[in-house]
Amino acid sequence: TIKRRELNLHSTTFCRHFTCRANNYSQKTESVSVLVPKWPEDDLGGFCAALVNGAIHVIGGAIGIKAQKSHYMLPLGAKEWQHAPDMGVARQCASCIVVDRDIYVIGGDDSLSNRCLASCEVFNTVTGEWRRNVPDMIEGRCHFALSRIGDAIFVFGGWNGENCLSTCERYNLEENQWSVIQPMKYERYGCSASTFRNQIFVVGGWGTGSTLKAVEMYDVVSNQWSSVADLKKGHSYCAIYSDGRETLLVAGGLCMDGPSDTMERFDAETGEWILLPQKMLHPINTLVNPQLMQ
Repeated sequence: TIKRRELNLHSTTFCRHFTCRANNYSQKTESVSVLVPKWPEDDLGGFCAALVNGAIHVIGGAIGIKAQKSHYMLPLGAKEWQHAPDMGVARQCASCIVVDRDIYVIGGDDSLSNRCLASCEVFNTVTGEWRRNVPDMIEGRCHFALSRIGDAIFVFGGWNGENCLSTCERYNLEENQWSVIQPMKYERYGCSASTFRNQIFVVGGWGTGSTLKAVEMYDVVSNQWSSVADLKKGHSYCAIYSDGRETLLVAGGLCMDGPSDTMERFDAETGEWILLPQKMLHPINTLVNPQLMQ
């Protein structure tokens, strides 16, 4: 029931507003809210989304219980969505990440079996073509977090169709190879991840029957995890934004009492999270656009 609710939240909110907030949160908040044109598939949920080359890409997802191969694109400022080339494999609840001008779509659920997908597809936004030259992950999963440092993509947690996961993997872009890395302390799915000061922070998610406050930090060099101060509230499926050095922000998502409109900022000096007085414009899980932060 949790999974279905999350899909519905995703489908009914993303297509109405594309929201981001920036600047010094201890003093003031600036916000940009862009009204998104009417969504061509009202019942589509569980998709992944990326912003690259000035366009939002919405990929995969499910209509009802049927996973989709669909791919839609919306150039910022455009008045309607455009159909883009479909994926080769139908998948919902996958994760995606941008590397240069490529969108890597990884894992997910094909809705046909209890097994989650390990396969990967890459969309080149310049040529408009998909390729399948990335090997499968070691373990199939959906509802997981992604982040990138240098020549590597990192996969954290998720759901394998039967269990919540603490396992993690690393994909070497140059060697085109997956490897297992140190697992997290907590099993979690619906978590979020971002790179901050050359460490990867994994926050929130669902685990042990509730949303998690727990935050873990991964050191790429030592392949070790360390604990960070808990969030003030447990979040799953939240947006996370980092400028790399000064700002690490968590916003929205799902809490135990429903959709959240709260935001928290990590204070690197004290090592604590600060619950911000500002509220999001809409209590949703949000796609944060770093380009609008500049």
